[in-house]
Amino acid sequence: MKKVVLILNIILIVILVMFSVQNASSVTVKFATWKIDVSLALLMILCVIAGAVITMIFNFISTFTKNNKEANSKSPKKRYEEKENEKSE
Repeated sequence: MKKVVLILNIILIVILVMFSVQNASSVTVKFATWKIDVSLALLMILCVIAGAVITMIFNFISTFTKNNKEANSKSPKKRYEEKENEKSE
């Protein structure tokens, strides 16, 4: 299993290096009053990372609110009974 993960990591690194070499040209990014020159490969990699981070944040929020709703949906009496049942076991 470790060898498979190692091989997949090496393949991913090779693909990333090839992508970076082929997209090394500089582009100008303008946003509001900002203006910056940056490598196209770096810009695309940063956008993918930002998308992954945003997705993880929304998944965390969704999971947290779902778990919170489930915990609050039980009546106090049911929670007390569950605790009593756990103690008696």
